[in-house]
Amino acid sequence: MPALTKEQIRHEVINLSKTLKFLERSVNEEDWARYTATDRSNKWLKAQSVLAGVNHCRNVLRNVTPADYDFAIGDSRSMSGNQFHDNAKVLLDNLERIVIDINQDLKPWRRRLNPILPTLPMPSEESIEASKARETSDQAPAYSMDEPLVPVDESELKNEVDLLPVDLLEFPLSGGPQTGSRTSRSLTPASTLLPSLLPSTSDLSDARSSNVIPGFLQTSTALQEDLSSQLAQMARQLKINAQHFSETLGKDQVGIQSAQEKLEQNYDDLSKERVRLRDHRGKSGSTTCLVLLSILVVIVGFVSTFFIIRVT
Repeated sequence: MPALTKEQIRHEVINLSKTLKFLERSVNEEDWARYTATDRSNKWLKAQSVLAGVNHCRNVLRNVTPADYDFAIGDSRSMSGNQFHDNAKVLLDNLERIVIDINQDLKPWRRRLNPILPTLPMPSEESIEASKARETSDQAPAYSMDEPLVPVDESELKNEVDLLPVDLLEFPLSGGPQTGSRTSRSLTPASTLLPSLLPSTSDLSDARSSNVIPGFLQTSTALQEDLSSQLAQMARQLKINAQHFSETLGKDQVGIQSAQEKLEQNYDDLSKERVRLRDHRGKSGSTTCLVLLSILVVIVGFVSTFFIIRVT
C-alpha cells in the first residue's frame, strides 16, 4: 500500500474514531435479548452490519500505525499512538465477541422444503403391466434365431438372376470380384419387379405436376385480372380527381383575379381621397385662422369701445 500523507492519516484517524463510537452506540442501545419473529431478521442484519464495521476498523487500524498517528496528530493529540491502538483493539474485540454471540442466537433457521414424493399418486396395476409389455416388445428380436435356414441351389439362383435386366445387376451374387464393365450396386426388392406392375416416380411426378400447374395458372390469371381491374379503377378515380382539382383551381383563379381588381380599385380611391383630404385640410386651416382672427378683432374692439365710453 502506498504511504499515506499527513492529511490522509488525520482523515483516517478521525473517521476511525467516529466509526468506533457509532458501533459502540449501536450495540449498547439495541435490546438484543427481546425480539419477535418479525424483527428477528432485522436484528440479525444489523448484527451483520456491525461485524462488517468491525472488520473495516481493523483494516484501517492495521494501515495506520502508532508512529503515523503521532506524526499526523502531533501536539493536539489527547493520547499517544500506542494507547490509541490499544484502546481501539480492546473495543473492537469486545464488540466482536458480543456481536458473534448475538449472531449465533439470531441466525435464521433453514427450513427444509416439503418432500414431493409423498404427494405423487401411486401408479395403477394396468399402467405397470402396459409398461412391462412395451419393454418386452421393444426388446424382442425382429426374427427368431431358432428358425432353420433353407438351402438354395446355386443353379436355381443363377437362373433367377439371368431373368433380371442386365442394367439392374451391378454386383455378382456370389460376392466375387467385378467382371466386365459392370459397376457395383446392391439389388433392392423394388428393382426385381416388372415395369408394368410398379409405376415409375417420373410418371407420378408428371401427373402430379400436370394437375398442379393448371390450377396454379388459373389462380395467377385470376389474381392478375383482379389487380388489373383495381389499377384501372384507380386510374379512373385519379382522372376524376385531377379534373375536379383543375376546375376548382380555375374557380379559385377567377375569384383571386376579381379580388385583385377590387383591391387595385380601392387603392386608387384611397389615393385620390388622400390627396383631397390634404387639400381640404389646407383650406380648412386657413379658414379657421381667419375666423379666429375675426373673433379676436371683434373682442378687442368691443373692449376698447367699452373702456372709451366709461372714461369719457
